[in-house]
Formats: sequence, structure tokens, C-alpha cells
Amino acid sequence: MREWRIFLGVFLSTTIFVCGIYLERCVFREVTAKHVVFRVSTPRKELDYDFMAALAYLKKRFEENGYRVWGTAYAGRLYPKLFDRAGINVYVRGFEPFYDLRTNEKALNVFYIQRMETIYREELQRYDYYLSSQKGLKNALKDTLKIDFLEGGAVKHEALKPSYLADVLYIYEYKNSEYEAFLQNLDAKVYSGRTFAGLSEEMKKKELSSARLVVYEMGENGVDDKDYVPYAVYDVMSYGRPVLTNYKEPLERLFYQNVHWFDSKDDMAAMTMRVLALEDEKREAAALEARERLL
Repeated sequence: MREWRIFLGVFLSTTIFVCGIYLERCVFREVTAKHVVFRVSTPRKELDYDFMAALAYLKKRFEENGYRVWGTAYAGRLYPKLFDRAGINVYVRGFEPFYDLRTNEKALNVFYIQRMETIYREELQRYDYYLSSQKGLKNALKDTLKIDFLEGGAVKHEALKPSYLADVLYIYEYKNSEYEAFLQNLDAKVYSGRTFAGLSEEMKKKELSSARLVVYEMGENGVDDKDYVPYAVYDVMSYGRPVLTNYKEPLERLFYQNVHWFDSKDDMAAMTMRVLALEDEKREAAALEARERLL
């Protein structure tokens, strides 16, 4: 009887071990094939508002197609062991190239660039799929590389009820001292994009709902596609808040007068006063209509 118990114990242990290997090599691999990790090439611990909004929308698009996003690796730690089994690696081009690129041959490796920056052709040779939020890059490389276009959009948020504790909420990605000086004449809150992106969701909603107008300035750095609408603008719109931002043709074409814009930083102050002069009810109704068109 004792021999049978020993045999049975060895048999069960061996069976469990073999089954574990089978699950590890077959079943678990199939499960992780639908798991996605974003790896962002930036040493910064804080990402700007537009960048975070773009990643949130990209996450939404993956999840709509049945994938599960495990998380985001950045701030110089691109390869945490926790994400080793990801079936899809999305290498998000941040503020610098991927100097330490470790693509996984068993996974699908995707290159995604949100905004038009300096791209080195040697960067684009080791991926299975290419994605950009700007048509400029797609068109520039159309003869040598197929790059798919990710259109603008936003995660759907509940429309916020205004509280009107301030006239303006100003969020900038590039500092504009002249406009900040103008805002001293108004009741205004000012945030850099990175600071605003780091707020809790509760605090973010509070700030968005408190202002009669949200002003978002991408900045005139000369590298953006002329048709690129910042994801941060779409994010503000998804909360149903009135927004004033840099002019982009898609805003006029898709949202008419329901979204407000300025042509350059020289007319930001005048456009701010013009939008604030509108009746609150009309301004809010236009923002809600823009939200409906977006979502």
C-alpha cells in the first residue's frame, strides 16, 4: 500500500508539472496574445495633457477590438518584467528615439507616433505595424513605408454641469507669457499640460466644470500637421465643456461654430473676450452639441 501511495504521489506531481508546462506554452500564450503594453520613449515621469489623452484614446480603440491593455511603461523603465508576456508591444515615440529597443519576435510590435517630430529612417525598420495620428508623416513616407492613420477622438466622459467659479481655465503645452498677463484681468486658473494631466480625475472634473471657458493652447512649434487636432481638445469636448483652441480645419469642418478657435497667439485675448461675451446658455448648448458630434 505504501508503494502505491508513493507511486500515486509521483504520478500526480509529474502530471501537474507536465500540465503546467502545457498551460504555460499553449494556453497562457494564447491568452497573452490579446494583451497590450504601451512603451513610451521618454525619460520624464510626467506626460503632457495631449499625450495622455492620445494614449487614453488609443487604449479605448484596442479595448473596443477585444484587447486588454496591461499598462504603460515610461520614465526610462521601458521593460518591467511584469510586461514581458505582452502579446502586443506598442512602442510610442515620445520625445526621443528608442535607443534601447528590444522587440519581441513572438509578439506583434507596433510603432506609434502621435505628433510630427524628427524621425530617423533607421527607427522604422524593426516593427510589424506602423501607426500615426498625423497625415504628414504618413504622406512623407508613403513611397517607402505603409503607415496607417489613427483619426482623432476621445474617451467618452459624462457631461459636466458648470459651476462657474472662474472665467477661464487655461491649459498650455508651450508657455505663453503674454496671454498669461492678459488673464490677470480675469478670474482665471492656469495649468501647464503636464500639471493638468497629473491631476486626479475628480480634480480634473472640478477644474473643467468650474470655468465658463477652457482655453487650450498647443503652441506654434512649426512641426504639427496643419490638420492635427490635439487629443486634449477632444478630451475637453468629451466632458461637454466650451473650448477655445488653435485653429485646425477639421474643427471648423466637423463642429462648425460649436468649437471656438484663434488663428494665432496674437488674437487669443480678443477671441477669449468674444466667447465670454456670449450668453452662457448658448455657449453651453454649443459645447454639448459638439460633444454629441464627437462621441
